[in-house]
Amino acid sequence: MANASLKNLQQGLRSAAALAPKIEAEPKATSRPDRQGKTHLGGWFPRSFSSSLRLIQAKHPEKDLQSLFREALNDLFAKYNVPTI
Repeated sequence: MANASLKNLQQGLRSAAALAPKIEAEPKATSRPDRQGKTHLGGWFPRSFSSSLRLIQAKHPEKDLQSLFREALNDLFAKYNVPTI
């Protein structure tokens, strides 16, 4: 009797699997065209850095974080006498 129940269970599972929707593999992530030829730079800093950046943005709302980072890096490049971008 247990053998018959096991066979019924297996048959039910096969039937359910046949009816289940097929899951497609996720499409491979493609890089955004606006990021081609660019690289991501990041770091972990104390929260005070973030607060200071937000204070600058409050005084200069037209500047986003990326432009502030760009400006800061160019200042660093100039300090060390390497080409600025």
